[in-house]
Amino acid sequence: MTKRTKLDQLREILKDPDRKSLPRMIYDLFYLFFIYKELPSHYVTRYLFKKEAINIKNYLPNKLITKIPSYFNDKKVKEVLDNKLYFDLFYRQFGINLPKIIMYNHKKLFIIGNNTVIVNSVHDFLSLLTEIFEKNKSSDSVFIKKTYSSASGRNTFKLFKQDLKSNADKVHDIYSEVINSEFLFQETVRQHPVLNKITSSSLNTIRFDTFIDHEGKTEIISAFLKISTN
Repeated sequence: MTKRTKLDQLREILKDPDRKSLPRMIYDLFYLFFIYKELPSHYVTRYLFKKEAINIKNYLPNKLITKIPSYFNDKKVKEVLDNKLYFDLFYRQFGINLPKIIMYNHKKLFIIGNNTVIVNSVHDFLSLLTEIFEKNKSSDSVFIKKTYSSASGRNTFKLFKQDLKSNADKVHDIYSEVINSEFLFQETVRQHPVLNKITSSSLNTIRFDTFIDHEGKTEIISAFLKISTN
């Protein structure tokens, strides 16, 4: 399935029988741009072009939304959330079910359990991956994600056991990325069959937004399902 372009999205909006009139949509866009001084892309993603979207000021633009959590979040503990290795080390001690980390690296230094290995070439990398699959015979793939800055498919790779023999270019490309930074190598999570029916091209997850007030009371503000656009 091909990814929808901006032009495809525009065509879909214009064909939508429940959309506002074209002059009204143009007015809305200029109005939001004047208020927030940024391109109002949330006009599309929040479906503000629909006739029932009356008070469009109830919805905030993306740049402003990203500033809200940083205001409330405790920066002293943010490091634990941003670093996927720290996240695992911290939360695993509370018995929280997390994907198994098979190994992780810092550039050429790779850590597997209590052992460290220096990888100097793509041949060394291939040998290490072969060893991983031999020790984890029940797995036919491994999920590789950057310790920092991996989200929405960025800096993430899924490597299948068969790729080691049939796709040398893929192994080389992953090696080139991994050897210059820090990555985690995790077991591939198999999701529930019901969620798999929605889309099998991604691991569909539920994100909870929570808020802790000054008295320490925790509230769940919202929960939503994240799925692939494919």
